[in-house]
Amino acid sequence: MKKEITLDEWIYHYTVDDEKYQIVDTFLEAVFKKCDSLVVKISSPIINKLWSICRECSYWPPPKLIVARYLIQYFIKNMDKFKYIFTEKKLPENVVNDLPKEDIYIVETALNTKSRIIVTTDSGLIESVTRNKDSLGIEIYHVDEFLKEYLQ
Repeated sequence: MKKEITLDEWIYHYTVDDEKYQIVDTFLEAVFKKCDSLVVKISSPIINKLWSICRECSYWPPPKLIVARYLIQYFIKNMDKFKYIFTEKKLPENVVNDLPKEDIYIVETALNTKSRIIVTTDSGLIESVTRNKDSLGIEIYHVDEFLKEYLQ
């Protein structure tokens, strides 16, 4: 079954990082080969950050530039690989109160996917979603944990 993987800002931070951009490259190649897709909410903080990559990457050194262009051409501009969520399912109030406010949109985005998978580096978000796993039905992974399993 094809997976829809909900992202948060880690992909931006890893892409602009001089040492971690290679992790993004490996991740994107695996997503592409497995015919999975990435999911983000339109008008969210991650969208602005991803578009900043589009504006800034032409000044980057070649290896990092190649990864940025791969992200842009094969994902951000490809509606089959990069899904934009326009609407959101509202969360129960008790769950909203348990989540970091800046991360609510990520959980709402994941609820609008079939796979209900979030990949993040945010330990607070991981703890909150894990506590509410039964009511949300979302699987949440730290990037490192997800990649170990996903890349096999």
